[in-house]
This record gives sequence, structure tokens and C-alpha cells, in this order.
Amino acid sequence: MTEKLYYADSHLFAFEAEVLACREGKRGFEIVLDRTAFFPEGGGQSADTGRIGEARVLDVHERGGEILHYCDRALAPGRYDCELDRERRLRRMQNHSGEHVFSGIAHQKFGVENVGFHMADDCMTIDFDKELDFDQLSEVEYEANLAVRANVPVRAYFPNAAELASLAYRSKKELDGAVRIVEIAGVDRCACCAPHVSATGEIGPVKLLTAERHRGGVRLTLVCGMDAIDDYRRKQQSATVISALLSAKRDEIAPAVERLLDTETRLKERLGELSMGYAGLLSERYAPT
Repeated sequence: MTEKLYYADSHLFAFEAEVLACREGKRGFEIVLDRTAFFPEGGGQSADTGRIGEARVLDVHERGGEILHYCDRALAPGRYDCELDRERRLRRMQNHSGEHVFSGIAHQKFGVENVGFHMADDCMTIDFDKELDFDQLSEVEYEANLAVRANVPVRAYFPNAAELASLAYRSKKELDGAVRIVEIAGVDRCACCAPHVSATGEIGPVKLLTAERHRGGVRLTLVCGMDAIDDYRRKQQSATVISALLSAKRDEIAPAVERLLDTETRLKERLGELSMGYAGLLSERYAPT
């Protein structure tokens, strides 16, 4: 059984480990270590990447009690230095912990349940079982950022059966065996297997991007931390270009676009009138006498 270092320390990015097995599979070389900080895909979050010695870790899965590191080359049994892609892990922790904050606040305030979660490379998708309107979602977003500013502790732990039975916590499904709880003080308590930040201040900005009706509830896209900064930077660059094209200030581009569209509509209407008039003149000119 591989020791799961990512449960003991989510900020462990470099470690040593013994290669216990290496076999070639359909997805590359499957390497089993005696201990690992590489998180395997699970809970809606993709796996860590990095290296084991000179081998590149491309993906990680847990299968049949083994944690398999899919690598680009074989490794002989022995001890190796291992290193995670630090930026990838940090961004995923920012996003996942930010999602817990957002979902926890929405649950507390409006009684919604998170029934679906997926983390892509540039955003997260969250499904709530009830519809929330713009004002409600804006309120949740605002309070989520207040919780980040408060920098409250985030604790991940395995309660015993008696403790678990006494806890109120969120979970998307019924769970058997040991249940890992991620608790954000005063904000949320949820079953989760993924690495998280140590305090909410690490999350950074929490920004809701889109909301649409979905299966009787609402589907949201959300970004947190450095992904939110990157998203803002892209939109700021786009707004700067549009601002220059319209000769309008960046905070006035929406009215400028509305004026442009209104002008286009009036020009189309005028063109239609002129076309009809021209067609009438042609009809009169070439009418049979």
C-alpha cells in the first residue's frame, strides 16, 4: 500500500520514494512507489504531474489499492528524487478550496446542494440542484471573497465512525469506509479526497464567470486564485483593444457598442427604404407604354 503523503501535507512538492514496480501498459510505464505526494485523479480534480527521477509523470490513478504513476519511461527499482509541478498543484488547490467556500456559502444561505463538479485547465464547472438568480449568486460570490479575506483555517482529517456520525457535512453521494472531511472554519464542512490550501487567504480572488439553467438547477463556471487573475488579464487586454477601436473609455465600451449597433440598425433601415425607392423608380422607368 502506497503511503499517501498528499494527505499529510498538501504543500509537499518534492520528496524521495522507492520504486517498487514498473510495468509497461497502454498509457505508458506504470510506476508504483512506496510513498507519493502525487494526487491521483479523483473528486472532480485531475491528477498531479511532475517527475520521478528522469521519468516524466503524465497522469496518476488509483486502481485496486495501487497508485499508478503513468510515466514516459521505465525506471529500475531503487530510490529516486520526485518533484510535483508546483504551479499546477497550487492552482488546483486554489480552485478546489475556492469551490468549497462558494458551495458552502450557497448551501448555508439558500439550501442548495452541489450535485456536480469538474475542474478543467482554465475553470471549474459546478452544478447546483436549485436555481439561483443573479442577485443571489452575486451575494454568494461577495461573501466567498470575504471568507478569503478573513484567512480562516482549512482542516482536512479522517474522523472516526462515532465522530463522523455526529458531524453535519456536505457530500455528493453516500460514502463507505473512511471518510475524509475538509472543514473551512465557519464556512463549510464537506467530504473530499483532494489536496486543499491550509487557510482561505491562499485561495485568492473567487470569480463567477457564467450561470445557466441546467436540469432544474443552475450550472456555474468559476475561477479562483491565479486562474482568476489570468482570466481578468485576458479580458482587460480584450477591453483595451475594443476601447481603442471604438474610441471609448474601457468602462464605457458597452454603451459605445450599443450606439454602434443602433447606428447599424438605422442604416440598414435607411438602406431598405432607399432600395425600395430605387426599385420603384426602375419599375416606372421600364414600365411598358
